[in-house]
Amino acid sequence: GNYSVEISDLGQCGSVQNFSFVVLQNNSININISASSTSICEGESVTLTANGGSNYTWTSDPTLNNTSGSVVIAIPNITTTYTVEDNSSGCINTATITIDVNNYPITTLSYNAPVCEGQNLNLTSSTTTGNFLWSGPNGFSSVLTSPSLTNVTQNQAGNYTLQLTQNNCTANFTLPVIIDTPTPVTINSAGPFCPNDGSVDLVSAAEPGVWSGTGITNTSSGIFDPSAANIGNNNIVFQSNNYCTAPASLVISIQPIGDASITPIGNICEDSSPLQLQTITPGGQWTGNGVTSAGVVQPAMLGPGSYQGIYTLSGNCGTSDILNFVINSNPSPSISVSNNQVCIPSEVQLNASNSSSSWQCEWWVDGILVGTNCNNQDFLVDQLNCINVQLLVTDGAGCAGSNIEPNLICGQMPPVASFTSNPEKPVATDNAIEFIDLSSNATTLLWEIQGENFTTPAVEYPITGTEESIQLCLTAINAIGCEDKTCKIINIPDDYGVYVPTAFTPNEDGYNDGFGPVLYNLPLDELNYEFAIYSRDGEQVFLSKNPKQKWHGNKDGGNVYVLQDSYVWVLQLNLPGADERKIYRGDVKILR
Repeated sequence: GNYSVEISDLGQCGSVQNFSFVVLQNNSININISASSTSICEGESVTLTANGGSNYTWTSDPTLNNTSGSVVIAIPNITTTYTVEDNSSGCINTATITIDVNNYPITTLSYNAPVCEGQNLNLTSSTTTGNFLWSGPNGFSSVLTSPSLTNVTQNQAGNYTLQLTQNNCTANFTLPVIIDTPTPVTINSAGPFCPNDGSVDLVSAAEPGVWSGTGITNTSSGIFDPSAANIGNNNIVFQSNNYCTAPASLVISIQPIGDASITPIGNICEDSSPLQLQTITPGGQWTGNGVTSAGVVQPAMLGPGSYQGIYTLSGNCGTSDILNFVINSNPSPSISVSNNQVCIPSEVQLNASNSSSSWQCEWWVDGILVGTNCNNQDFLVDQLNCINVQLLVTDGAGCAGSNIEPNLICGQMPPVASFTSNPEKPVATDNAIEFIDLSSNATTLLWEIQGENFTTPAVEYPITGTEESIQLCLTAINAIGCEDKTCKIINIPDDYGVYVPTAFTPNEDGYNDGFGPVLYNLPLDELNYEFAIYSRDGEQVFLSKNPKQKWHGNKDGGNVYVLQDSYVWVLQLNLPGADERKIYRGDVKILR
């Protein structure tokens, strides 16, 4: 229907206002609002579009750019609900839409300032929720909440940016980062040192800190021991505990101790050539009573004795060495010989009368090596001349000496003993034998005949007639005492005969009735004769002292006759002029 409305002021001060309107039948339609986004970030705009009607009116709101039209733009600061009306059908239809407004993230950025090169850089955000994207100098990027950069350098200083997203709202935050450059420090100079120098305390104005390097034995106080360092340059590093200081380095030189070692020398003899002493390191100075200023040993000028050579290297690391040495005298051997005059061939003994157990010897005779025995050396002399003897000696120190004795040994021909006899074949009836010397190279003779000695060139020796032989020797001696001896046994056969039969037949037939010895060329009247016969049991059955008497088989010369058997006979004869008796024995058979 039709309606009117009167509106008056509460104070009744104004005129009444009349309004008339018609309420029509509601012809309802459906309208809606669409938005470009129903969730935005603070300060962003959103497009709202009304649909379903044709005559739109938007609820007045300062965040809208228009209150009419189907499309409006809203820039809400907080979550806001927007309403639109449509009265195109004569009836009012409404629609609403709520736009959520999210706040941008808020955070505070910081880092572990101050930061020095070589330290770690720690970036920190006060907000720990959301999505993080860090970026920075030198291509840095990280999605960690609080990232760290290790061992930073100057090219990592500058602005670091954090892009933080919360509820789809992203905000960027910038953090300026300063990286300090280390301040250089220094170490007071030290050295050079020698390896045997004592420990030193290295000094830096930036102490305390940490010391390192070859030769550092205390890392906190900086004690440097030269003996623990290397020969040459040693790099020492000091890192101060003060903030942002650069390590300081110092090169300490260790100079080697000079090697003044003198090369050892062997034995020196007084006749040795001048010797240049050798050292490991040249350039030093020679002193001492055994060397020249050039380090030369002159044995001939110094003579035998003990000496010293001193070699010194100057400088901080200088040193010296001492060489003690001995100059030995050359040996002077003496030669003696057991006999200077000898008959060839003859062995003599060569002697080094003053020899030492340390000597090595060589004996030379007429230029020929004959032996190496330093004590006694046997040598055979087999030449008829005088010979030179030389002795070469090397002692234990290697020193050599020699001695030569000219014509020390002379060889002579030896005597030759020889003799003959006259008669050459004597017999027992000869009165004497003459022995005649036939020796050569002899000045003295010595005869030895049957225990008697003679020295004449000829000896007449009597024969008694009882000798069966004569034994004699002749020794021939020359002027230097050489001897030669010859001996002979001269047999003296009997010039008489003795025959004794082995059987006889005493049967008185006139043949072979008597038994006795038959003697030839003997003076029967002058003989001392005894002939005896014995039985088997030793009984004497016959005895005669008459060489002309025979045994006829009777006993004791009587009429008793012995049995047929074998009997033993004994004949004893003393020749004229002989003291000894000749005795003959045998047996005889009686055959009857």
